[in-house]
Amino acid sequence: MSERKLDPVERYQEWKSGADGRRILALFERFALDAASIGQRFGFKGVAERVRWEIAVVRRSREDYKVDNAFVSMIARDLVAKHPALAGLVELRRGRWVNGRSTS
Repeated sequence: MSERKLDPVERYQEWKSGADGRRILALFERFALDAASIGQRFGFKGVAERVRWEIAVVRRSREDYKVDNAFVSMIARDLVAKHPALAGLVELRRGRWVNGRSTS
């Protein structure tokens, strides 16, 4: 009997509850709030690349850092829910996944 494959929302929930997810989410939050502090509109894809740069170049980490690009929109929604002031600085488009189902 094979194990059921997790959908992207389930994979995100599992990832963000782990140590790596919490560490990476803290960087997303820090960089998003940095942009917000000067009233700068920004996109979370850019934040994702800044997180990657921070880990690989600034911290010179050899860790196998990975965050699924499908998670970026979910990270954005979580951070806007936690910090409502971000809502006016980012555009949240219709999610591709809702309750584990594709909306496209």
